[in-house]
Amino acid sequence: ELDGITLTERAVARLRAAGIEEIVIVTGHLAGHYEALAERLGGGVRTVFNPDYARLGSGHSLAVGLAASAGEVLVLESDLVWEDRALAAMRDVEGDTVLLVSGETASGDEVWVWSDPNEPTP
Repeated sequence: ELDGITLTERAVARLRAAGIEEIVIVTGHLAGHYEALAERLGGGVRTVFNPDYARLGSGHSLAVGLAASAGEVLVLESDLVWEDRALAAMRDVEGDTVLLVSGETASGDEVWVWSDPNEPTP
């Protein structure tokens, strides 16, 4: 929570401000909390439930979310804080698959991404 607003509510508000109208929240643990939140937020926010969240984890949640979506998809993790410029940067890049990464953060749980130094990056 930041300034009394949950990270999920913050993300929904920022996505809406960027013109994204359909927002799918994949649930598992605490599904009822997110279902109530989606109902309260209304206007294009809906949930889909991953019944195997405890066994198959977030990768399967991604598959469940993708199956419930149509067209172009933007995937965000609900426990990450991001700036509006990150969303703008992703929307401004042409390509079928776009990945936004940050530098090292010293958080201790970084995900490492390898890129080909011979390939251009925007």
